[in-house]
Amino acid sequence: MRDAGGLRRLIRFPWRSRKRIRRDIDDEFQFHLDMRVAELVARGLTPDEARREAMRSFGDVGDAREYCRSMDERTTTEQKRRDWFAELGSDIRFAARQMRRSPVFTVLAILTLSLGIGATTAIFSVVNRLLLNPIPFADGDRIVNLNRENLQGTLFVTPTPQLVDAWRKGVRSLEEIATYGWQEVIADGGDEPEEIEAYFPELRKLVQNCQFSDCTHTHEPNCAVLAALKEGRVHPERFESFLRLRAGQE
Repeated sequence: MRDAGGLRRLIRFPWRSRKRIRRDIDDEFQFHLDMRVAELVARGLTPDEARREAMRSFGDVGDAREYCRSMDERTTTEQKRRDWFAELGSDIRFAARQMRRSPVFTVLAILTLSLGIGATTAIFSVVNRLLLNPIPFADGDRIVNLNRENLQGTLFVTPTPQLVDAWRKGVRSLEEIATYGWQEVIADGGDEPEEIEAYFPELRKLVQNCQFSDCTHTHEPNCAVLAALKEGRVHPERFESFLRLRAGQE
């Protein structure tokens, strides 16, 4: 009986699933239970008496099953991990030997991968900026950032007002040049809240063309802001920010 049980474990294959492990454990317990029943029957007990005695001698079979399952699953997981690292090491050593044997092919493969990764990264950067995450302004694809740097290209310097004026006069390929900066502002406060439209240049003229002077720009007829939004002249994100600020001011 011991030889048969040992043989059953020796012929098991690795890389078993949890379902397969549970089935193997159940088969193993059933195998030993049946062998114990057969041994007791051979000693003169009836089959029912032999099974009851075998179950009694085995004790809590359910708890023993769960313990064996957890141990078997952990062992299988560790074996998979060891096999995976062993195969990875073998693949790396084999690749290194092949690269040493064919240095020209190795250089060409590295250059091809580098160019492919670089080109893919550049294409994704452009697509991400223009299509996936555009600038929240109308015609955002036409907006460019101008700056100046030293001869080594290691230091960026903020343009002076004189340089900006020179750009305005000398650069013919740009429709308009403006400067920008960062500053904390308070949209409301004091006795006279500031006009929200002052922080949205693209909406400032549109607001004046609305039919109603107290237009909320959400549902009113002949609203110039909603019309520009529908035509794509106002970016939806800028419009949502404008409405949130107006709601906070009110």
